[in-house]
Amino acid sequence: MTVAREYAERIDALLPIIKSGTLRIWGEWFGRPHDNIHNIVEASADGDILKLTFNEGESLTVYNPDHGAFDDRVFMIKFATRVRWEWYLYGEDRSPENLRFLDYLLGPEGCTLQTNQGFIKPPDQPPTSPAVELL
Repeated sequence: MTVAREYAERIDALLPIIKSGTLRIWGEWFGRPHDNIHNIVEASADGDILKLTFNEGESLTVYNPDHGAFDDRVFMIKFATRVRWEWYLYGEDRSPENLRFLDYLLGPEGCTLQTNQGFIKPPDQPPTSPAVELL
């Protein structure tokens, strides 16, 4: 069993009491701190890839997750090689033109960020915060 599959099973077993909160990826908040509350509704795995689905249709894909902690008070994945967050513009139709993404890739020099949302800055280099947190 891969770590991703183990995490998916643990997270699914904790639904609906698993920690919800505002998303941080390598120390960078998605939105303002504690502005949005994201609730996980499903977890799955494909090989070394963990995929989480949230109540507003958002998805978080974590590649090679490791050192995770999950319960009703903590949701954290300390290590990953890549993290992709996808969401639809809030208040708009869930159509392809309204789908946004942040795609962080961890490399030897730190993180790079690709996005179709122009105002997001890449994380501090090298990242010292966990790959994924709900706070």
